[in-house]
Amino acid sequence: ERDKGARFEELISRYLMTDPAYSSTLEKVWVWSSFPSRSDFGGRDTGIDLVARTKDGEYWAVQCKCYAENHSVTKADMDTFLSTSGRMFRDADGKDVSFSLRVIVATTDNWSFNAVEVTKGQTIPVTIIGLSILENAPVDWDEIEAGVHGKDARQKVHELRDHQREALEAAL
Repeated sequence: ERDKGARFEELISRYLMTDPAYSSTLEKVWVWSSFPSRSDFGGRDTGIDLVARTKDGEYWAVQCKCYAENHSVTKADMDTFLSTSGRMFRDADGKDVSFSLRVIVATTDNWSFNAVEVTKGQTIPVTIIGLSILENAPVDWDEIEAGVHGKDARQKVHELRDHQREALEAAL
């Protein structure tokens, strides 16, 4: 299970650097064990699995939940992550910073009422990426699984055929 979780975290780090919804904003994603400021959190497993830095120098805390598709995410599943990601830390420049966003990625779309409620109205906003979002992402999961990320791991955009281009131009 630990190996499966670590592989899922690596997969999601590459996904975040590939899906245009996130890659256009993000500069770097670390797995927790490689995050330079993890010692400010005691250095242990704190519920934060990944840390992303935006191109604007902000930080996102990411939790990855690799569950069965029918599993229901509970408030208890997120409590440690939410409390830890609310702490300040010192960045590489020695500046005290806090996370500007919290992201929870799960391989299910089932969330208990309390799990959803606890994410609302947080001082640091919470974004949920569930199974349906992952399934519909414009990425090539085989490429991401193979270690590729960025433009090379996006789904290929199909070119219009001549008759489709003519129909489009006629419609316009």
